[in-house]
Amino acid sequence: MEGGVAAQVRARLDAQPCLRAVFSGHSHGGATVTSATAALDDAYGDRMLAVLIDRTTALYDRPATEMPLRTPMLNFFQMNEGWHGIALDLPNAVNFDESGERAPVAPSDGGGGFALVSHKTLDDSPGVQRRVVDAIAMWLTDPQQVAAD
Repeated sequence: MEGGVAAQVRARLDAQPCLRAVFSGHSHGGATVTSATAALDDAYGDRMLAVLIDRTTALYDRPATEMPLRTPMLNFFQMNEGWHGIALDLPNAVNFDESGERAPVAPSDGGGGFALVSHKTLDDSPGVQRRVVDAIAMWLTDPQQVAAD
């Protein structure tokens, strides 16, 4: 899958030299984002942005070490469950510990009102969604400007 994503994006970036790409993924999708951007990093690192939302490699069949070195990464994570979220100690990563954010309780947990985010709900938090959109908009306006944590 990661190879297919990278091939599709490579074809588009080759065809349109002014095009930039934002990759966004939650959970295993975040691991797919880091693998795909790592594959494209040498050629397109200045034209891509990686947005990771509680990236996890638990039960994932790709190496957890596949990380881009040039592509800016925005790493949104939570530590409320103790095993998902981690900060990335990389010069091209900006970390956002969103453990204090709130989101609707996941339907698989009975649904309901707002509670502290979990792995299932980090991407449902209105505050996190707003920060993701704002950070992407900032990068699209000025690729040299990546949100600070």
